[in-house]
Amino acid sequence: MTKEELKQYRSIRHEIQSIKDEINELENQIQSVRAVTISDMPKGGSHTDFTDVIAKIDELKRALHIKMSQALVVQERIEGVIDKLDNPIEQALLRYRYILGYTWEQVCVKMDYSWMQIHRLHSKSLINLKDDIE
Repeated sequence: MTKEELKQYRSIRHEIQSIKDEINELENQIQSVRAVTISDMPKGGSHTDFTDVIAKIDELKRALHIKMSQALVVQERIEGVIDKLDNPIEQALLRYRYILGYTWEQVCVKMDYSWMQIHRLHSKSLINLKDDIE
């Protein structure tokens, strides 16, 4: 498994978050509409039709479901490969980076290693990952 393959999960998670944000934004638009008051006085103004917005929300929810299913498949595949590594430190590093999406700084702090040590260990982990698969 290559580094690019490991990064797939993270990119799918970003897509999922983007879709969730868009759904929330559209739902907030619908909820922010004020209740119409009824009076005898004629009023001008436009009638707001939210059927397009609701249809867009439904479309985004379907896309979200598909992306979440894809993410689960990719995550299970990556975890399966990571679990084949003999070294638990390498397993933890790859999980923090590629499954949990930690930044390099967060990985360093979490594992209590220096930047250089983490990158050396990461390089070694990728080599071991490739060797374990072949």
